[in-house]
Parts: sequence; structure tokens; C-alpha cells
Amino acid sequence: MHFTTSPLGLMLPLLTLATSSPIGDNIANTLLAQAPPEANAHLVSVKYSGSGCPQGSASTSSYDSSRISFPTISASIGPNVPQSGQRDNCLMMISISCDAGWKFTVKPGTSLTVGLNLKDGVTGSYFTQYYMAGAAGESTATVRYDFSGPRTESVTVADPAPNKDYPSSRCGGGIMNVDRTVAVTRGSSSSPVGSLEVCGDAGRNANFMPLGALQWDRC
Repeated sequence: MHFTTSPLGLMLPLLTLATSSPIGDNIANTLLAQAPPEANAHLVSVKYSGSGCPQGSASTSSYDSSRISFPTISASIGPNVPQSGQRDNCLMMISISCDAGWKFTVKPGTSLTVGLNLKDGVTGSYFTQYYMAGAAGESTATVRYDFSGPRTESVTVADPAPNKDYPSSRCGGGIMNVDRTVAVTRGSSSSPVGSLEVCGDAGRNANFMPLGALQWDRC
């Protein structure tokens, strides 16, 4: 088990997926699908941690084995819900090496389905932070969606979303961090009841990582 510091400054235990496992192979095949042969790209490791992705909970979608899912990433609020249940988080760290003349970044174009059941006045939030450990400046791109009740429906959110300035790795590769959080708060409600759940991509049960191939550029 390894430890890292999240953007919030918390020490998190990290569970590693073996890159030689079926899940690791599927992630590598997807993320590196558009890597130029001369980039010599390799998946070094995949690690994850958080209340929404406990140890050993990662699995591949039954519809598409290149997509990663966890049993549930959700948040709720109500009379019998502890405060800790109002927020859920999962951090995934993907380490990739490549030739020194190449770098990579996030490529937009995928989406997820979020299930909403928010009573009047209750608010729900979904956001993902993308950042590259060790990259110059370590800039962060955030994809965020906020919802207000009353609202009971499933909505599609683009994530990674277009028109964002996503950080690039350093030349030779780096560690891409994908930090997803969902939260439900009382908002203006005096008797708050509600929930928000990441259901997957178009119902395909891949609620964390329907990421497509990465984008590659010369240094």
C-alpha cells in the first residue's frame, strides 16, 4: 500500500491495480490506443483511493472491458444519513512513461450519467479535477456541474468536458490524477432529503473511467 497527498492535503492510502492484470491491460489498451509508435508509451501503474473506491472494488464494465467501475459513487442527505454520507470521492492516479520527445494530456469527448433525486431546495454537485503530478506548474482543470432541487431524473454530463485547458505531462510522461467528488447539501431546505449517484456512461456501469484515448503531442 502506498500513500499520497490529495489536492485537499489529505493523506490517502493508494491501492494498486497490477498493470499485468486484465483490468490493467484494458486500461492500457484504451488510454494508449492513439499513442504514436515512436512515442514508445507504456502504462506504469494505476492506483486508486477514496470513500467511493475502497480496496479491491475496481472492476470492468460488463458492456465494455476498457471502462472502469466501482460499486457506487454517491452522496445523500436525510434524517438517517450521517454527515460523512453527504460526500463521496475517488482519486485515480495513472502513471505513463513515454519517449522524452513526447507528452500527453486529457482528450475530451466522453460522458457519464448522473442520477438525481433532490427534494425542494437541496443542492447536488459533481466535479472532477484533472492534474499532472510533477508537471511544470502542476495546473489543474476542473469539470463541475451543480444541480438544485426539486429534481428527479438522470442527466448526462460531459467529462472530460470540451473547451477546457487540461494540463499536459512533462516530456517523457508523468502521473495523471483524476479526482472525482460528488456531494449533496441542504441548500435552502429546512428538511433536506436527496441523493446524487454516478450511474455510468450511457447506462453501461462504468461510473469512474469511461476515458477515451489520451492526446499526444511532441515536446
